[in-house]
Amino acid sequence: EIEKESQANAEKLHQEWKSIPNTEKEKRLQVEEKSLWPYFKYALNFFFSKEFIYITNLYYNLFQKALEEEKIKAIVLSSNNSLFEKCIIAAAAKKEIPVIIIQHGVGIDQVDPSLIGKTKLIVFGEYFLHNLVQAHNVNPKAISIVGPLVFEGIEKFKITQPTKNKKTGTKKVLIVTSAMVEDGDLNKQEYFKKLEIVFQKLALIKDIELTLKLHPREGYLDLCQEMLTNLNLRGKIVREMSREEFYKLIQENDSFINFGSTAALEAMIINKP
Repeated sequence: EIEKESQANAEKLHQEWKSIPNTEKEKRLQVEEKSLWPYFKYALNFFFSKEFIYITNLYYNLFQKALEEEKIKAIVLSSNNSLFEKCIIAAAAKKEIPVIIIQHGVGIDQVDPSLIGKTKLIVFGEYFLHNLVQAHNVNPKAISIVGPLVFEGIEKFKITQPTKNKKTGTKKVLIVTSAMVEDGDLNKQEYFKKLEIVFQKLALIKDIELTLKLHPREGYLDLCQEMLTNLNLRGKIVREMSREEFYKLIQENDSFINFGSTAALEAMIINKP
C-alpha cells in the first residue's frame, strides 16, 4: 500500500514539474538580468524525477508508519546528511518526536544542519556550539555539549612506543582518504592527481609498506589499486571495518597520512605522527 501510494505521488508531482514550461522556470529563477535556470536545471530535474520523488516518499511514509506502530519516543542519529536520515527526521517532526543527532566528525559546523521539529545536536565542545550559532544561526538551546562520545574506548589504543618492524626495517604507512569526489569538494581528476603525488613521494621511500583506507562512501577502488601497482608500491586497500578495527590499524602503522577528516584527530589521540 505504501509503495503504491509513493509511486502515485511520485508520478503526480513529476508530471506537474514537467508541465511547467522552461520559459516559466527561467522567469522564476531570474536574478536581476540573468536567469539561474541553465545552472540549476539538471539538479532540479533530478530532484523532481519520478525515481527520486518515489524514494523520498517511500522512506518518509515507511518511517511514519514505523514510528506509529513501534510507539517510538525518541530517535538517536549520528548524522543528518543522507536522504534516509533526512526522511526519518521529517517523519519525527511531523509526529513531534524528539531527534538527537550526535556529532561524529569535526565537520559538523561546515554545513547548515537545518534543524526542524524537536531535533537537537550533541556536540564535542564550546568551539562547535559557537560555530554553529555564528555560521548557521542555530538556536543555542538546540545544542548540548557532552564531549566527544564517538571517541569512547579510543584510550585503549593509545601508544607510547614506536611500532616499526625492527627485524625487517619496514616502514608501515597508513593513508586514510575522504569522500572528496562524492561530496563535491574536488572533481575526480583533481583528487586523483593529488593522491598520485602522495603515492609518488612514498614510492621513493625504501622498504615501505602501504595501507590505503578508503572512506566507506568512496568508489574508485580499482583505480587506486591500479595506481599502486603502476608505482610498484607494496600494500593493500581496505574500506569497511569497525571502529575498533580502525583504531588497531592506526596503532599498527608507523605513520599516518590524511587529507583532512576526523580520522586525523583520532590518529593524534592514539599518538601517531
